[in-house]
Amino acid sequence: MDSFTRFTHPELMLDNYFDYISNSYDEGLHKSDNNGELFLKYAGKYDVAIEDCLLFDDSIKNGDTFTSLGGKAYLVTPENDIIFHLDNLIDSD
Repeated sequence: MDSFTRFTHPELMLDNYFDYISNSYDEGLHKSDNNGELFLKYAGKYDVAIEDCLLFDDSIKNGDTFTSLGGKAYLVTPENDIIFHLDNLIDSD
């Protein structure tokens, strides 16, 4: 079981901040599979340039894959958690 979809996503009301949130656990694929196929799938599905997409992840490998496709990746760590990154995005607007 993955806790992101059941707990984190609703608790942080992430739908208020993002048009769509994909969780690889729900997709049944690893994010870095097939050179980021999952990332490109959703960029195409929602007709948005990958350059306009954000990834928040605790994996350097996933961030590197996403960045190589042209997206912007944020590494989530205990020191710089998701709230840290969201606050910085809000402050930069």
